[in-house]
Amino acid sequence: MKIVLGLTGFDCSGKTIVGEYLTSSKKFTHISISDIIREEVVKRGLIPTREVLMDVGNDMREKEGTDVLMKRACQKIDKEISDKIVIESIRNPGEVEHFRKMKHGFYLIGVVASPRVRFTRMKQRGKLGDPKTWKDFLEIEARDNGIGEKKTGQQIKECMKLTDFRVLNNGPKENTFVLIDSILGKIAK
Repeated sequence: MKIVLGLTGFDCSGKTIVGEYLTSSKKFTHISISDIIREEVVKRGLIPTREVLMDVGNDMREKEGTDVLMKRACQKIDKEISDKIVIESIRNPGEVEHFRKMKHGFYLIGVVASPRVRFTRMKQRGKLGDPKTWKDFLEIEARDNGIGEKKTGQQIKECMKLTDFRVLNNGPKENTFVLIDSILGKIAK
């Protein structure tokens, strides 16, 4: 039976760091929901800013169902021979529900960091479309929380309620890796 770990959390909470750790140190195969949306953005001839990625992801869920991104991820999973897969950037409860129904062992991990830490990380990474001011950050935060969003939109706050495990990632990444190792030990039992 395949083990599938889903990662949810707000932007810059550390989902990518956790995904990279699982891939490099624990031999998980990595699938990014954001990459699936980026593929669609490119097909549509758009520039992949954060807002465009959110809009296109929401549009996909609106037109094809809240689990459309998971269906596309499953196409990739079914092709993988690996028994350990990590799926990064789950942002809607419909995506979680899709995996809960599957024959794979699915566990949702919430990666958590304080808003101030995440805002500092955003400013340091300087990705296209990242907020430059605290006010802009709070607007994105509200959207990620589902405020003003349809049920098919960003609903990270609701996803966090569905987590099996949570990892605090405010400090050194090595501390986060210890927590991930502990979670893997619990899953193995």
